[in-house]
Amino acid sequence: MSSVNKVLGVLMIPFCAVLSSCGSHEVKVEESFVYTTADFPQCHASTIVEYPKGMLSVAFFGGTRESADDVCIYLSRKKMTGQEWSRPEKVAEDSLVACWNPVLFASGDDRMLLFYKTGPHVPEWVGHVKTSRDGGFTWTDDVVFPEGMLGAILLLSIHDCGLRRSASYSLHL
Repeated sequence: MSSVNKVLGVLMIPFCAVLSSCGSHEVKVEESFVYTTADFPQCHASTIVEYPKGMLSVAFFGGTRESADDVCIYLSRKKMTGQEWSRPEKVAEDSLVACWNPVLFASGDDRMLLFYKTGPHVPEWVGHVKTSRDGGFTWTDDVVFPEGMLGAILLLSIHDCGLRRSASYSLHL
């Protein structure tokens, strides 16, 4: 395996929606690299969501190495119609400590939420959430959760049993 594949293998996102209980929906399977070059050497903890406007968004943390203070949350997006993934954009950072484990969630009211944690180590994590109403192009300032409350850690759900309204998936690869 080449060194490029070792680094990028984490972000080869298989998008697979299994909707057997919904019967009338077509299952789509797509495999692609989210990026081939980036400003950071490592990434981890990917999460993917289908936004109601036919857009896929994937978030992950990237930086020098897990827990390094340069680790930030990045987001890439693409239209469902075969467009390439956008270049990863930094959507959350803390200049003093690492960002951890993003979770994207598409709400039923045209909002996309980004949950993530900051801190040097898991016992010291602080939970944050940001909101976007335009598919992740712009975000609100982060809201910090009260001590002891971290927000979403892992999300694996299908809302509304359909891809047109609020379908949300999270894959931690």
